[in-house]
Amino acid sequence: MGSVIKAESRVTWMILLMITAFFFAWTPYAILALMVAFLDSHVSPALATIPAIFAKTSICYNPIIYAGLNTQVRFYFYCFIIV
Repeated sequence: MGSVIKAESRVTWMILLMITAFFFAWTPYAILALMVAFLDSHVSPALATIPAIFAKTSICYNPIIYAGLNTQVRFYFYCFIIV
């Protein structure tokens, strides 16, 4: 019973970390888009690409978080690196 609770708590921690990373990546883009849409802010295209690129890097976070927090993935990754 204890191992099931431990595994569920690790999965919960991983999901919360993924959600946090998603919001961390997409919030600057969303704020900039809302500012341009509703406040008539004029933002240069060069400045607008920074939040857009940062938001699009969020697709890279989930596999890194999953591989870092999943013991089976880490085990086979280490086996792959050593062999």
